[in-house]
Amino acid sequence: MKKYSASKICFLIALAAIFFIPKISSAQAVINEIFSDPAGNDTGKEWIELYNSGSQAIDLSGWEINGSRKYFTIPSFSLEPNSFLLIRWRADGQNTADEIFTGIETINTNLGNTSGFIALFKSAEHNKDTIIDYFEYGKASQTLEATASSAGIWQREQFVTAATEGQSLGLKQDGKDQNLAGDWQIFSAPTPGQSNTTIINTTEQETSQQQKDTTTQSPPSDTASSTLSAFSNYSDEVLINEFMPWPSSGNEWVELLNSGDQTIDLSDWQIDDIEGASSPQKISAGTLIEPNAFLVIELEKNILNNEGDEIRLIWPDGQLVHSVSYKSSKQNFSSSRFEDGLWLWTENPTPGQENKKPPQKLSSPPKTESISLQYTPPLVATVSESLSAPKNENSTNNKSAAVTETDFTTQQNSTQNTDISESLPMEAVTTKKQTLNPFFALAAIAILSLFSGIGIVYFKNKKAIDNGQKPS
Repeated sequence: MKKYSASKICFLIALAAIFFIPKISSAQAVINEIFSDPAGNDTGKEWIELYNSGSQAIDLSGWEINGSRKYFTIPSFSLEPNSFLLIRWRADGQNTADEIFTGIETINTNLGNTSGFIALFKSAEHNKDTIIDYFEYGKASQTLEATASSAGIWQREQFVTAATEGQSLGLKQDGKDQNLAGDWQIFSAPTPGQSNTTIINTTEQETSQQQKDTTTQSPPSDTASSTLSAFSNYSDEVLINEFMPWPSSGNEWVELLNSGDQTIDLSDWQIDDIEGASSPQKISAGTLIEPNAFLVIELEKNILNNEGDEIRLIWPDGQLVHSVSYKSSKQNFSSSRFEDGLWLWTENPTPGQENKKPPQKLSSPPKTESISLQYTPPLVATVSESLSAPKNENSTNNKSAAVTETDFTTQQNSTQNTDISESLPMEAVTTKKQTLNPFFALAAIAILSLFSGIGIVYFKNKKAIDNGQKPS
């Protein structure tokens, strides 16, 4: 029995080498070049180019590509080895063997000219397990950066310098993507469906643009947007820090905390109660929150129920950033957030100031589930915090009820294009995609097959000798 088992093991090793290793060695499709700012009107002229540098065809059917917050589903299509696929963005036309048209009705917005991102997913689910490739240009911390970072295919806070009108952005070498901003370069002459060529020097281009800006004084078309362009409109470090759901006078309010080190533009962020209950309130355009600062927002109308509700902070694209739920509240009590996700009701609110814990008269601390302050990015997982009601003032122990941050769940808003994946700490180590060289894979197959063959012959001869037969 042992002899036959050893032979089977050798056979299975050879079988694994034949069927498994070639799958590892097959290359993935990569974003190879984009043209986001054509001369004149952009509609119908923009495109995204994919490339397969591997030795096997890739079935892209059902894959989805996001061009600056708009998803397009790739129809039935096989990307052949060493071939390009040109996706004509916001354009009508007849699909061919090497180009696909998104259609103007399907995609109704253009790619960003001065900033944006491109993300490629292998399915209609958008999370760290399905994202294939990603890059962002013009500015960092864009919508899907956290998802790409958690998948190890992009580094936080890095971005590619944006091209100017009539130029494109592409990989310096077709298909050579190490998930770094340095892999990309500006092309003075776009090369749709062809090998990347005619690279210009980014530094020279930036210097030329600076000189042009110095000598040409033209007023911006939109003063507000021009002023805010230096600040990111998305951040996973802005959180709900305190809120009052039942004031005796005036309106309800919520206090936000920017725990990061960058100023964030909160224009068009939203504050809402539980999903489907009432219309969200948009934060006014031009609202900025400084690093490590508080911002108190008074709600235009009372939307939080006294007997229990949920308060939610939402990004401009409809994606949930942070939520806190409670079962009941008490008049003039606010709920404040403390270290490790601990929430406490207090009758001494501190809007716009550091939260202060209420006096505790407990023999033991409140039961809470301690969660590290290394928060899961909202694009990676939604932080849902659940808190209990404040105790009655006449209670024996005069307790201040604790809020427990207990439910880290992956959610997707059915009415919005959201990109939420499995939980991962913010400080997760970023790794690079690794592709196995087909030649090494073939060599591994040959070596494994050789050893498997030797093993099979050895055990076969040993069996013959044991049976008094002449070995072959």
